[in-house]
Amino acid sequence: MGIFFGVEGFEPSPSRNGLGTTAVNMAADRCKEKNQGRLEKIKYQSLFEPEDALAVKKLGTMLRLAECFDIGMNNAITDIHCDILGDSVIFKTENEIDKSFELQEARTMEKAFEQLFKKRLEIL
Repeated sequence: MGIFFGVEGFEPSPSRNGLGTTAVNMAADRCKEKNQGRLEKIKYQSLFEPEDALAVKKLGTMLRLAECFDIGMNNAITDIHCDILGDSVIFKTENEIDKSFELQEARTMEKAFEQLFKKRLEIL
């Protein structure tokens, strides 16, 4: 069992980029919840422990952050470097065209990120 997004209990699985069945189902459920705008009862409830709800929220936050980095759908951000320094997570973005819209959208996620991960998010 490993740790994924700060939550223990995820088994590695090379066939799915290191994510186990539980993590894949949680990610799928979070995508569904995100698109519907509410967290419903998890379809495969028997696979999850009570603390998995936090992991689902963390997955959703990372998904929304990733969407923000391509909100204009024009590949404004070509690469992202992540540094974790103490109580901060720093995303350094690279671009070939103006990325101000993407950065503005991504910064709207700072508060949610900080509440869930207990680390300050900096987007450069």
